[in-house]
Amino acid sequence: MLALGLAKVVGAFFQAFPNTGSFSRSAVNEEAGAKSAFASIFAGLFIGLTLLFFTGFFYYLPNAVLGAIVISAVFSLIDHKEAIHLYKTHRGDFFVLLDTFLITLILGIQQGVFAGIVLSLLILVAKVSKPHYAVLGELGDSQIYKNVDRFSDAITLDNRLILRYDDDIYFGNAQHFFDTVLSEVAKSESIGMLLLDFSSVSSIDSTGLAQFKLLVNILKSRDIDLHLCNVKGPVRDYFTSSGMDKLIHNDNKHWDIKSALNQMDGNF
Repeated sequence: MLALGLAKVVGAFFQAFPNTGSFSRSAVNEEAGAKSAFASIFAGLFIGLTLLFFTGFFYYLPNAVLGAIVISAVFSLIDHKEAIHLYKTHRGDFFVLLDTFLITLILGIQQGVFAGIVLSLLILVAKVSKPHYAVLGELGDSQIYKNVDRFSDAITLDNRLILRYDDDIYFGNAQHFFDTVLSEVAKSESIGMLLLDFSSVSSIDSTGLAQFKLLVNILKSRDIDLHLCNVKGPVRDYFTSSGMDKLIHNDNKHWDIKSALNQMDGNF
């Protein structure tokens, strides 16, 4: 591809014919075991000899035979095992592959590639707008906190909620963060303390901060004590410069879940 691109650039200054590479011929070369560009040289020599001396032998050869050779060679380039693997492990990538393949087959290469790009972007937008989050519970008396949906023995308390949000908070998912916290809080009427684990939050933008401020005020109006832990340096700096320290007291900020719960127990 690099060679073809450079040839086009150079040829553009000398009125040369546009060059290209044949996918079907490349497939035949691959199937025949070609290892270098000499395969094309020998192919050209044999084609020239055939045109000069042996055309009579191929005059009545059906075109379907040539088509069968091309189809047989190209079919070997279809990696169906990878498609099956993607279907089992990552459905999003599988549907991008299927979408690109079908539209390329029906409409052409450019349309297929464009459709694959568009679908990939849509999947990416859907993924980043609704990140993963987890309600955490303690594994016995180990002071280790894990996702209650993955660990059935993780213990939670009725009057407190530990929530970890696994992405930065910005305009693309700020509403999702806001709705997620309120949705989890609403699942229990007895929650009096909420601990947000910010270990996965590396940054927060102005939209995210606005939603976070609104969340803090709503929680205060419901008499829910909000605590933060594992807040990273850049996020703490932004909280300080934006005035968030006035809404969340320093006593409600902790280094980790353990120290946060110990202080909660002391205050409780």
